[in-house]
Amino acid sequence: MTYEDAIKNLPRPGSGRGFHSGIMTVCNLGVIQGHCRQRIFDDLRAIGDRGTRTVPDKEIWDTIEEAERTADGRPKSYQFKSGGKALNWDMQPYVVKTIDTDRNKDSLPEPGDPTEDFQTFIRALFNDDDFVSINQCKEDGTWGQCGPGHKVSDLLALNKPIQDRFAARHGLGIVCNPTDGQGRRKEHVTDYKYTLVECDEQSFPVERQYQRLLELNLPIATMTHSGGKSVHAVVRIDASDEHEYKERVKVLYDFLKANGYPIDAQNKNATRITRLPGCMRIGRHQYLLGTNVGPRSWNEWQELLEDDDLPPFVNAEDLLNDDSIQLAPELIDGILRQGHKMMISGPSKAGKSWSLIQLALAVANGGTWLGKQCRQGKVLYVNMEIDEGSFKHRLKAVKEAISTQPARNLTVWTLRGKNMDSHTFADKLIRKIHRTKNNFDMVILDPVYKIQDGDENSAADMNLFCRQLDYIAVNQGAAVVFVHHFSKGTQGQKAAIDRASGSGVLSRDPDAILAMSEVDGEPNTYRIESNLREFPPMAPFDIKFVWPTHVMSLDTVSKPVKGDGTSNRKRKISPERVVNAIKVAGFGKPIDRQRIAKFMDVAEDSRQLRVVLKQMVGDGALTVIETKNEKGGQGPNLYSVTDLGATLN
Repeated sequence: MTYEDAIKNLPRPGSGRGFHSGIMTVCNLGVIQGHCRQRIFDDLRAIGDRGTRTVPDKEIWDTIEEAERTADGRPKSYQFKSGGKALNWDMQPYVVKTIDTDRNKDSLPEPGDPTEDFQTFIRALFNDDDFVSINQCKEDGTWGQCGPGHKVSDLLALNKPIQDRFAARHGLGIVCNPTDGQGRRKEHVTDYKYTLVECDEQSFPVERQYQRLLELNLPIATMTHSGGKSVHAVVRIDASDEHEYKERVKVLYDFLKANGYPIDAQNKNATRITRLPGCMRIGRHQYLLGTNVGPRSWNEWQELLEDDDLPPFVNAEDLLNDDSIQLAPELIDGILRQGHKMMISGPSKAGKSWSLIQLALAVANGGTWLGKQCRQGKVLYVNMEIDEGSFKHRLKAVKEAISTQPARNLTVWTLRGKNMDSHTFADKLIRKIHRTKNNFDMVILDPVYKIQDGDENSAADMNLFCRQLDYIAVNQGAAVVFVHHFSKGTQGQKAAIDRASGSGVLSRDPDAILAMSEVDGEPNTYRIESNLREFPPMAPFDIKFVWPTHVMSLDTVSKPVKGDGTSNRKRKISPERVVNAIKVAGFGKPIDRQRIAKFMDVAEDSRQLRVVLKQMVGDGALTVIETKNEKGGQGPNLYSVTDLGATLN
């Protein structure tokens, strides 16, 4: 019994046929036959997602680890309940014969024994109880079926050249996937295992096709000389259904095109016919060039590509001279670019979700958000917290308050009660976007803690989570916006970047961070402080939540953030306060010590202020600009915040 057979016979979770005991069998076979842990996990995860019972990732990983611990001994047998055969460890696994291929060989292998070629080819692709569709090539190049279908075990029992059974002057072909024995149309395909790769460029000689296919290291099950001017490669797709088959074939074809291999695009469907080795084609051999070439599965190939898929080194001068490389367009002026990430953090019940709905409508219609112009684009709002009726109520209220335009550019995906980890969520999101042929400019996740993995205080866990956000941004090319809550306790004396709860990784990964801090003595009023990777520092500003939207508040900016606990004059003069003073009082422009002191409500000649300014200049957080007075003498020094200093606030 092979690993592939165990996967094929594994019942779906919740079917009552022994899924849990079945995955132990699969893991044991996978470990003994040398499959990597990630492949085993991915195969089991794909089946687990199609059942009626939720299978946690931990259950699968624990079973794989148990199999690895017992791999040096002979694990016990497991059986599937009614409807499945026992997977007995005393059964000898069937091993497909492999024809060696020399990757450095310039010439093609010579034809072998026709009967051996045919049987090796069939065994490499099909099981004994599979049905296949044999086809006869006609003089005009079209194909005619040699009966509706043939059982593999019957074909192998012939023990003679296949052309002795099916006469065909122009050669024989076979549908590269198993069928139900009733025909060769797509409705007769029973398993989406393979696709055909064939060169359509006659100027690309067959010897070069063979060598290039070896160089590309595809998961090739069989390679056949067509008896003409092409090599037929049957490539492992290992899809669970027709939809996944089409997605994977597209990935494969895109890879081949990117690597300069001229492919026949007509071969994409699962019923394409490949030339059958072991027979003649108008006096020329159709013969086997190799089996099991390259990685042994689709997943293994994808794992190998993770390294090969990295971008090349680029010379700096070439980069500077490449006019095709441009900045991503701004979605929110001065704050966020398309394809980047933004986090909005704030205290509980600050109206963060209301603000996100306001942002979604602003981008959908090309309006303004918190005083900033938004470029019009398509938005996906992933609502994971409130029910659909409540979200509809909120959306209607905000739309009526700020816009009369239709919200056709805004799409909503409500996932309340649909629990999943970030890896599963990211994969399903991207697949759903591609399947529905949408192309979003912004994806909003509200709230992000619903899909967070592990401990939010763990740097390692949050690093893994942030990678999933990157995956969404890169694969969709959309800005990813999410909200996060403040940590417990007083926030007034913390830097804005440190007010979000959990590990600092989450607060430093996004390209833009907006912190909403309560203004002392002003109900429903919040100070927006920013940390921006792509843009110059932005002066803090205040907003007020006037149901159902946030509006600008211009008369509260001089008041401290709630939780300060002391007057300005008694507070310690910290680098963070100095940076905040320059940003707010100078509106991002250099200012002198007098204006800094006035804003901070400290004495102009404060020794403490002088010491802090001198230290910040020495540390590179501030730069000093010397000025001249009206008489040409030395004027007051002006202080400007550097990029390093901007990270302090």
